[in-house]
Amino acid sequence: MKDKVVIVTGANSGIGLELTKLLCLAGAKVIMGCRTLKKFEDAKTEILLEVATADVKFLQLNLSSFKSIRNFASEFLKSESKLDMLINNAGVLNSEADEQTEDGFNWEIQVNYLGHFLLTQLLLDILKKTPNILEHVFRNFNQLNNKDLVRGSAYSVSKLAMLLFTKELASIIGQNDPSVNAVNPGVVNSNLYNNLTFKKNPIMNIMIGPIFWFFVKPPRCGAQTALHCASNYDWLGGNRSGGNDTDVDGGNGAKRPTGKLFQLLLFIVLIFLYLFFFIFFLLLLLFS
Repeated sequence: MKDKVVIVTGANSGIGLELTKLLCLAGAKVIMGCRTLKKFEDAKTEILLEVATADVKFLQLNLSSFKSIRNFASEFLKSESKLDMLINNAGVLNSEADEQTEDGFNWEIQVNYLGHFLLTQLLLDILKKTPNILEHVFRNFNQLNNKDLVRGSAYSVSKLAMLLFTKELASIIGQNDPSVNAVNPGVVNSNLYNNLTFKKNPIMNIMIGPIFWFFVKPPRCGAQTALHCASNYDWLGGNRSGGNDTDVDGGNGAKRPTGKLFQLLLFIVLIFLYLFFFIFFLLLLLFS
């Protein structure tokens, strides 16, 4: 990927951060879309510890603000002459159902879908100039801002919208560049889940955390799907704009052991740990 220019949204943490590290390791220049300079600087420090030659650049991007998205695209087009890959990775989960952005949309809907939709449209012309890849990680328009959306449903609706947008954009572009793909990283242990109830409660986190861990991947593993599409044109099988979606996992030793016996033994161990902590805290409450 030497000399490739890549935009990654949500690049300062979780899957986005790990993906940025791997892209830099492959020689790409990564434009990191982050909400604040502080988040970028912290992420850059971590990246340079692993990839000393990393070429990363900060551009402020707040997907909950259409103004910020337009400024991001404008600044990018002023400073860069090409764009090889746009990876729409950023996402939020479990916001308040009635929380709205400054543009008047549901917060999750705008950050996860509408923001990336606008960003893609603003950068589509420069993407078409180079054989490249457009990826969406998922992760009637009036219905997207329905006030009846309950906590949790907005996330599902936004990811469905992103997938349908990927399919539609691919069908419009046809066999021309850019290649348009949607990838599913699986359930990844990132800060996306920080708003879940058990994550906020220390006792519940201790009790449920080990069970939760059993069903999730580390961020480095979750980044493999996007990296696989970004680095492997052969996977696209000749139809480079087919609106592909994949949950392929692999590469770089990131896979966990998947043997059924191993999984069964691990699950049994976790159940015993869960029961132990449950009984321990129950006794603690009874005798305190």
